Amino acid sequence: MSSKFLVVKASDYILLASFVSSAGKIDDGEFLVIGNVIASKFHLAFSFGRAVRSFKEGKNVTRSLKNEVICNILGDRQVERALKAAKADKSPFFLILIEKNLEDAIRKYIDFCRRKRLRMEEWPEKFDLDILEKAAIEVY
Repeated sequence: MSSKFLVVKASDYILLASFVSSAGKIDDGEFLVIGNVIASKFHLAFSFGRAVRSFKEGKNVTRSLKNEVICNILGDRQVERALKAAKADKSPFFLILIEKNLEDAIRKYIDFCRRKRLRMEEWPEKFDLDILEKAAIEVY
């Protein structure tokens, strides 16, 4: 059975993500809202880890960790192109929060979903090989 949340810790950061259905538009600077471009939990966790490592090593191509995550998800170092490709223009989509404290992240995430009346869906189980191929991620 799949879970509704993904929680990943990389260095000093926590990523909290879920697959969400909603008819409404979400605009909130704290949350990363991206379309259905994530192939699996592994894909997101791997991309997050690489983004954090890029910032720690000073090899980041963006100014924010959120945008670095998007570039890593899509395997694209062109920031503008990656942001355009990851746009959540229709449901369902992924809602992602990156914080330093797990308890605060969970509280903030659940409160936000309640206020916006978002319904968290089960995480898609099957790997989308087309997305993985585009992101240049290999699954063994």
